Amino acid sequence: MSKNLLNLKPLFFFSFTWAITYFLVPEFLFKSSLLWLLVIGLVYLMQGIFPKSNKLIAYILFYSTGVLTFFGLIKVLTGIDYGTINSVDYFWGYSFFSLSLSYLVLNSKLNIKNIIFLLNPIRFFTGPILFSLSSRLKSVSLRRISTISTWMILGIFFAYVLAPTLKVFFSLKTSTNAIDVLFFSFIYEFYVYLNFAGLSFLVMGFLRSLGVSCINNFNSPFSATNIIEYWQRWHIGLSRLCKTLFYEPVKKRFGLYLAVLATFLSSAMWHGITINFIIWGLFHTAAWLITYALLKNNYKILATLFFLPAVIFGRLIFSESNTEVLFQKITSLIFFNTSAPSVLFNHIGLGKMIIGLIVIFVVLAKAIFKIDNHSYKFYRKGWMPIILLISILLFVVDDNIVIYGAR
Repeated sequence: MSKNLLNLKPLFFFSFTWAITYFLVPEFLFKSSLLWLLVIGLVYLMQGIFPKSNKLIAYILFYSTGVLTFFGLIKVLTGIDYGTINSVDYFWGYSFFSLSLSYLVLNSKLNIKNIIFLLNPIRFFTGPILFSLSSRLKSVSLRRISTISTWMILGIFFAYVLAPTLKVFFSLKTSTNAIDVLFFSFIYEFYVYLNFAGLSFLVMGFLRSLGVSCINNFNSPFSATNIIEYWQRWHIGLSRLCKTLFYEPVKKRFGLYLAVLATFLSSAMWHGITINFIIWGLFHTAAWLITYALLKNNYKILATLFFLPAVIFGRLIFSESNTEVLFQKITSLIFFNTSAPSVLFNHIGLGKMIIGLIVIFVVLAKAIFKIDNHSYKFYRKGWMPIILLISILLFVVDDNIVIYGAR
């Protein structure tokens, strides 16, 4: 530990970004940082009293976010109802902080250097990025700067050019017309992806510029051929932590079915302890197991055809916080009830619909044409970064909602 304390480079760089964030949001940062330090102190105390309690502490940290949503200290994460700040001041960024801390405790990596990184608030907009600090900061080179900058350009393009284009369709959320419900669920899936993945790329690029090795939270999820593969590519930090905490130990003891159920219900409770998220967890458990059965019996085409409808229906459940309204929308879809006035046709219009579909096509182009399914190299090589940069200069929007921000 003394060796880590003498390594001042990480401390300097992370203190620098801490200071920048403190200047931008001093009230939220100051209040929440007190809670982070208190929680870390309690973890060290528990480890001192109960030396073999790391796994128990990791579970407590994971479920603590759900408990806080139950008491209203952190808002339920539908991604659309609360805007940018969706937690009480002292709990700003707590849900991602607690998951990262859970990961460190579980893997016995809670050392000074990792705590410095853990307390850096720039991460709390993009989810529980699994990370490891290099023994020393990597030297700066033009090639490295170029690689990092392409990730940041892609992130800004996704989150602040493409995603805001889809916000015009948010008015569809209040409609129970079957066409409106279906179109909103479809559009919102891609909005969440563009927003969340874009911010992940942006922050990942920034952190890598400081010598931090962190995973890419998204790996082209719409290039997946089934919903099982989709979950392996979507929000990878959370998925890996859930796999370690729930899927693997439950499967070993109770079998596959209960392991999948425990994983999705636990993930649902992290998003919020509500009836709707329990339904979300149960639905995705069923979708995963149906896909597993189809693949096991070599029905790969059926698994692929089932993929997009399952994702879209899951996003419908995810986006709605009111249980009564959720069942109205599901009923409307099942019976394809179009008797309610259509917001899509009466207020949005064909022109905006076409623009929205063009944005979706841009997102799906890699999957449709089988273009580089990994590392997003199609967007980051040759002239593409320059084209994206020009698009940013012309069309960037700075009022975009941060889906997972400040929670």
